[in-house]
Amino acid sequence: MGEHRRKVLHIPRSVRLTSHRLLHSLTLPRLYKDRLDRLEREEASLTADIPYHPEYLNMKQCIDDRLAERLRQINKEHEYTLQAHERVGVARKAEIWSQFYQTMREKREEFLDQLNRDWYETQNARRSAHSVQDYALLFPASDAHRTRNAVAYNTEVSILSGIAKHVGFPAAPAMRGASAAEIEEDLEAIKVRTNLTRRVHCTCVMSTSLLTPLFTSVHGASGNRL
Repeated sequence: MGEHRRKVLHIPRSVRLTSHRLLHSLTLPRLYKDRLDRLEREEASLTADIPYHPEYLNMKQCIDDRLAERLRQINKEHEYTLQAHERVGVARKAEIWSQFYQTMREKREEFLDQLNRDWYETQNARRSAHSVQDYALLFPASDAHRTRNAVAYNTEVSILSGIAKHVGFPAAPAMRGASAAEIEEDLEAIKVRTNLTRRVHCTCVMSTSLLTPLFTSVHGASGNRL
């Protein structure tokens, strides 16, 4: 073994370089060919309809997993956003309905309060209407009171009979209508056409002439009713 080592070690350098070059020249084409075959196989695995390159599949699996995770996050975020908007909408709707019911309660209480006030005023006015002073002539309970009432009644009747006998009943002053000149002045004051004067004067004269015989025939010359 030691002798062999001595022999190897004592091989000249030129011989060793030549042997290395020869070995390299023999293995290099095979090395290139193997590498080229491996690259062609990788290219074929990448350009196939369904790629089956292991590294490509690993990278694609990582990308698909990342994409799936990202899509899951986006979908979950979208779902949470929709739920948040839905809850906000429900809360706002509940708030609006609450405000509406509160406003309706306030209006109802206001109307009921006003109706109660009106009803109280109506009842108070109705009760006050029946609390007027009584002017009825009550039948006297005592004999002395009845005697005084009879004397007062007879006195009033005797006074009225005396007036009717000596003065005339009803004892009212004589009344006369307006003259034609007064009528024209009144019409001119209120700016009415003067052609209405004759019509009004004729109407007054006719009414006076019609009423005088009627009053005389009913009450007589002294004014007493026949």
